[in-house]
Amino acid sequence: LGGDGVLSFTTADYSRDNGVLVPPMLVNVYPGVGCALTDVGSQPGKAGRCVSSLPTDVQYENFLYEIDTIMDVNFSQPMDTASMRPGTINGAGNACNGGAICIGENIDGTWQNIPLTLHAENMAAQLFPEEGRIVEGGMYRLVVNGSGDTFRNHPDFGNLAVNTDPLGSINAPGGPNIIADFEAVAATSTIFATIRTRPFT
Repeated sequence: LGGDGVLSFTTADYSRDNGVLVPPMLVNVYPGVGCALTDVGSQPGKAGRCVSSLPTDVQYENFLYEIDTIMDVNFSQPMDTASMRPGTINGAGNACNGGAICIGENIDGTWQNIPLTLHAENMAAQLFPEEGRIVEGGMYRLVVNGSGDTFRNHPDFGNLAVNTDPLGSINAPGGPNIIADFEAVAATSTIFATIRTRPFT
């Protein structure tokens, strides 16, 4: 074989599209999904589909959370860790006050906050609900704000709000709030492998 033994290649730039800064995306949310949902509750056993997806798209299965596993959020870009703060779910259960992400449970028709501890990394966050608040068989809700108090990328990349409608446009920061209902189930031998260790280039 010929050649000089040199293999030239480039890596993807997740912060720009044709030189224009783009907002970060949620590449993984557990429990839940990294987009705002529509058609929630329209099909038995289904959680809905991403906004801006096709009406014919297959919906997500209902979200499950294995008790005592780490709730995990991963981003496509380095983030401004100052924006990675847990908030308090509002009574309507559709937004977080004072922070980008929150969880809660519906008690007598009003959403009650479950306090969170958040461990921030440059491209990920781990969430730890208050001990004893998540019980097997319980129904809960995770919310990520798409505007206001929300996740933002590092100032070097524009300090842009996380894109919660990536199918609508990869260039538009923010979007509708992500609202993901989930059921708590007993832990099994499930192994979670995320891309949290992927370096940003």
